[in-house]
Amino acid sequence: MGPFFRQRHTTVPPLRATLPSAVFAPRTHLVSFDEKGSRLHHLNKEFSLTYPVDWMLQGVPHTHLERLAFHYHEFLEALPFDDGRQLILDWIDANPPYLPGYCLDRWNSYAISIRCVCWMQWLAQHRAALQQTDCQLIVASLVEQIRFLSHNLETDICGNHLIKNIRCLLWAGAFFDGVESQGWTRLAEKLLRWQLPIQFLKDGVHFELSPAYHCQVFGDLVECLAVATNGVRAELLEVLQRAAQPLVDLTHPDGCISLMSDGGLHMVYSPQECLSVFGSLGGAIPESRTFNGFRNSGYYVFRCPRNYLVVDCGPACDDILPAHGHADILAFEWDVDGLRFVVDAGVYQYEAGNERNLFRSVASHNTVQVGERDQVEFVGSFRAGRRAYGICDSFSAKEEEFHLTGHHRGFATDSHCIVHHRRFDADLQQLRIHDTIDGSGGESVVSRLLLHNECRVSQLDQCKLEIHRGNTRVVMQSTAPMRVVEAHWSPDFGVLMKTLCVEIMVGRVPCQNECVLTIV
Repeated sequence: MGPFFRQRHTTVPPLRATLPSAVFAPRTHLVSFDEKGSRLHHLNKEFSLTYPVDWMLQGVPHTHLERLAFHYHEFLEALPFDDGRQLILDWIDANPPYLPGYCLDRWNSYAISIRCVCWMQWLAQHRAALQQTDCQLIVASLVEQIRFLSHNLETDICGNHLIKNIRCLLWAGAFFDGVESQGWTRLAEKLLRWQLPIQFLKDGVHFELSPAYHCQVFGDLVECLAVATNGVRAELLEVLQRAAQPLVDLTHPDGCISLMSDGGLHMVYSPQECLSVFGSLGGAIPESRTFNGFRNSGYYVFRCPRNYLVVDCGPACDDILPAHGHADILAFEWDVDGLRFVVDAGVYQYEAGNERNLFRSVASHNTVQVGERDQVEFVGSFRAGRRAYGICDSFSAKEEEFHLTGHHRGFATDSHCIVHHRRFDADLQQLRIHDTIDGSGGESVVSRLLLHNECRVSQLDQCKLEIHRGNTRVVMQSTAPMRVVEAHWSPDFGVLMKTLCVEIMVGRVPCQNECVLTIV
């Protein structure tokens, strides 16, 4: 922070003659209107928009994420012009820098990065309609925030946070003119050249190993591409082209992204929106593949006319940035006839506590648990200690068949070497899962399958049941007894749906089981 406090600029760089415009369509669903005025739809909660705005959400129960995201202003683009103008001016008046706790939400670098881009895109659309005094106030605040950001970059976190910082600086460089603006562009380009080889693995998947965050970073880099100079444009285009294939393949038939690790179905722009804008900026949109193995990240995909399968057989999280990892090694998602049947649990919230721990744990994923052990030792909301690594032993696939075998040692202890082996065999009509748990200790083993909340289950006997969703029916058989228990699914932040989970009582270590799901 030192340089920012030592020197406070008093001049404001001029705006460019032509301002860069938003490349994504406005998210009008973030605001609705009734007789009482505007209502903001924010992380699946509703807030009335009244002035002065309760920027700290003191009048409603909320989490830190909800308060932080309130300052993103992503709903600005959905407001009528006068509401948007009033909202920005109210924020400027109520949120000067350096108030107690300012860096936690109002002047948090991540929030600034998102808010400033929203303001710049809003100004590009409404500049002509603004009174000069209002425009000067907004531009002066915008510059102050960008200057603050340039001295408080999230290089300690990196990951998707630093990409947000870079996007903001690139947009600022394209939005303003002059020497200072050129400095923002040079800083953003330097950071991009440093981060692009780090942010994406060789297989094209984002290194935080969350498909939803892969989609978010892809969308952010597409917006970077829209304003990039020739200096980094070619590098950006190459990385985005490589990342486009996993984005396509990790998108379910319903058009939403996989829920593996942290993320939500509607957390960011949809994969189709991201790819469409990418295509309009010169990228080539790849076709979805019948099968694919992203070996560095550990995601394996099979897509055929009646079913779609995603398997995670890679690391539980990144070693450097484990924030969004889950204990989901050898877990899977499975769709039938375009409908989600076996779903990943998702994530309900980011606040530290029992709910955060539960949704990250192996007990919430479609894989095996040994005793009370977990694959990962989670610490707080975003950290991890001991963790497991999925190893792919073999993978083969063709148009109508998929075969994957993997293992991990996440349940091993100092006294017991426990290894979970799992084999997936899939074809046009069937998914077969064979589990072998080698080792000693005699602890109980449970395998779980979390079902979509619209699924209905009929248990025919202790080893056989039927799963119905709509007009589609699946028969599930297991060599070990099964039971159906109540559970929860969180397809988006703040959304908690009651559903059902099939638990297979595999036995005690060492043991094995075969589960077969047949599309009827």
